[in-house]
Amino acid sequence: MGRLEPAALSTPEMIILPASGIAKGDSFWKHPVSAGRLKLDTLDTTNGKFTLSANPNYYDTAPRKVKKVNFVITDPVAGDKRVRQAISLAVNRQQIAASALGGERVGRPLYGIPWNQDNDSPNAKATKRDIIAAKEKLKGTKCENGCSVPLVTVTDSAWQVPLVAQVVQQQLKAIGIRLEIENTTFTQVGDRLKQGD
Repeated sequence: MGRLEPAALSTPEMIILPASGIAKGDSFWKHPVSAGRLKLDTLDTTNGKFTLSANPNYYDTAPRKVKKVNFVITDPVAGDKRVRQAISLAVNRQQIAASALGGERVGRPLYGIPWNQDNDSPNAKATKRDIIAAKEKLKGTKCENGCSVPLVTVTDSAWQVPLVAQVVQQQLKAIGIRLEIENTTFTQVGDRLKQGD
């Protein structure tokens, strides 16, 4: 395992998963470990649908009012793995490092993730930009003929965030995705979370 920044461990997105499960690949993510009040029953990453139900193994045995939750994600990116893959293929990480970060090739500005890699593994090579492959991934998706994708950035989290967002916005035009950037601050994010937005 690569070096992990302490800040990453305190983020709500950080979870502990068994290495043996992750090694299984997609089959693990269809039925991951469910330790919370609700467990994952079904997952359809192509159509953006998943179902949760009450976890019978949860430590709190109080009666549950919510027995089942069905989610349908209408956002074209969050709801379709192919769109996320196309975006990854359309992004030129070296250009981000050169134009938005003044030539910083492998920095660790946020949680130890280098800007020019797909993830924080030192052994993982970044996906190379491939517009033709990206457009192929978009075939049959809601973004095949273009779409708009909202991106909320937290501008005071790191100085690089707004610059990187602008470069990515320009790069995604090549595959017909319009990135709609909304700049916020930590305070605004907190207020929106309290309001359920």
